[in-house]
Amino acid sequence: MRKEITVDKEYDGSRVDRFVGKFFPTIPKGKVQKMLRKGDIRLNGKKTSGEVRISQGDVVRVFTFDEEKTITVRQDVGDVEVLYEDESLICIMKPAGIVTHPDKNHDESLSERLIKYLYGGGEYSGAFVSAPLNRLDYNTSGIVLAAKTPSYARVLAELIAKNKVIKEYLAIVEGEFSGKRKVVTYAVKDEEKNMMILTEEETEGSVMMASVFEGICYGGGYSLVKCRLITGKTHQIRSQLKYIGHPIIGDMKYFSETSKERSKDTGSKRQMLHCYKVTIPTDFDTITVTAPPAKDMKKIMTKLSFDNYDNLQEI
Repeated sequence: MRKEITVDKEYDGSRVDRFVGKFFPTIPKGKVQKMLRKGDIRLNGKKTSGEVRISQGDVVRVFTFDEEKTITVRQDVGDVEVLYEDESLICIMKPAGIVTHPDKNHDESLSERLIKYLYGGGEYSGAFVSAPLNRLDYNTSGIVLAAKTPSYARVLAELIAKNKVIKEYLAIVEGEFSGKRKVVTYAVKDEEKNMMILTEEETEGSVMMASVFEGICYGGGYSLVKCRLITGKTHQIRSQLKYIGHPIIGDMKYFSETSKERSKDTGSKRQMLHCYKVTIPTDFDTITVTAPPAKDMKKIMTKLSFDNYDNLQEI
């Protein structure tokens, strides 16, 4: 299979390997490097290396083939809550306190729960293994998407990469937030602290973040805010809300001294951020999936008399 992608303005200056990883998230990073060495990934028709920077208008060509793989399906993981499922797409609920993808620091991941649900017990052999295509932070809850076929995995990954999948979140924040506000910032990652450092001006190596925030209700020094992503970057909502003076309650990475105290007052054990609505375009229509806030977030919303969340689709 050959796939050609023309680089648009948003990815100007990106590394080849990271660009390919964005559009083909089911290909492991190690395999991307192997494909680069073999010439299965080409830039403007020529062999390239992963660290090369691409420019708007460049054409990245990826040759892939489906090789059979065998995995052992773990049975000692929890079950998934399925929000939507058809022959090619599955949308599942990610609880707070679990990683999206496996890593060495956590015993269990949402990905492993999904594999257990789709493929059952024992060993599974096939050319494709489903995996989450969007990631939520460890302590963020909400909707996660996965494809059930390799062809739709490529389609969905490209829709996500081009920001055509609309993702909307709820956040409980410090301060009184009213009205609607579009926020555009630039960010550079502090690797040591694993934090995004934001500025209003573009700098070398920075990425652009764009979101729309809308206050739903407020009182007592808190607000319930609806957040719509225009771009999707690491820690985007959390860092931008902190940047504009409304850090999320319970967030111990992007916080103010006031929000830290308010987190204690409300009993927040994690950042009160939840992906509650996702809209996915199709050839014929759109698929809209919703998920109510998790129990811990609902409890705090009730405590603060923020009872409007049931009417969010009407806003």
